[in-house]
Amino acid sequence: MSPQLFLERLRQRAAAALNWYGPGRVLATAGSVVVVCIGAWWLLRAPSPPLEASLPFAGQAGSASTIQAEIATATLALPEMSSNAVDITVHVIGAVIAPGVYTIAASSRVVDAVTAAGGPTPQADLSSLNMALPLADADQVYVPPRSVAASRRQPPATQPRKTNPTVVTVPQQIAAATSLPQPSAASPASSGSGVVNINTADATLLESLPGVGPSTARAIIAHRQANGPFAKPESLLEVKGIGDGKFAAMKQFVTVS
Repeated sequence: MSPQLFLERLRQRAAAALNWYGPGRVLATAGSVVVVCIGAWWLLRAPSPPLEASLPFAGQAGSASTIQAEIATATLALPEMSSNAVDITVHVIGAVIAPGVYTIAASSRVVDAVTAAGGPTPQADLSSLNMALPLADADQVYVPPRSVAASRRQPPATQPRKTNPTVVTVPQQIAAATSLPQPSAASPASSGSGVVNINTADATLLESLPGVGPSTARAIIAHRQANGPFAKPESLLEVKGIGDGKFAAMKQFVTVS
């Protein structure tokens, strides 16, 4: 079969199929095929790279050198930043001509603060100061006088013993509160021979005895009036309110006659 005859038969069959299928169906089928092809391409296409892929990695040589260059630039810029800092305010006190608050340059040192305060007085001891020490904002510079500096350099050979209130003071207070009152040098019990005659003493004199209060003094006088004079100091044990402990405290301060 010749090629011309084959092409003619193919055209005839296509024309017959087109007439049988209809032009509308052919166009709809072609449109559907185009839509399916476009959808398949959209689903199967390679996705675009993410934004992070365009950023440099830390491990790359170019990025590392860039970071090192930025760090070096920032380090070199630090002194420039400090040199361009604002002024600072300091407080100068002690042995200076004009103590007070002064605003000086940010790069100032102790010597500049002392100079701003009018300089040191004749009594100032500059040997105890580091005049080259740099200052910061809100610092206080104290220039000590010679007397204070000398006392700091030469502490006393013997220092008074420091008392601990929790160890010494508190027990002494407790002992004073719990001990029996002792007759003082100006009390009647210590006048003359230093003892009290329990047969002739009045209530005031009896109350000067250790452990004897107004009620005990009245009980001693009432017992003396009811039973006569005491024959011996131990007779006080017969008085109501006086026991062995109280009598032992007053024994050395009483007598009879």
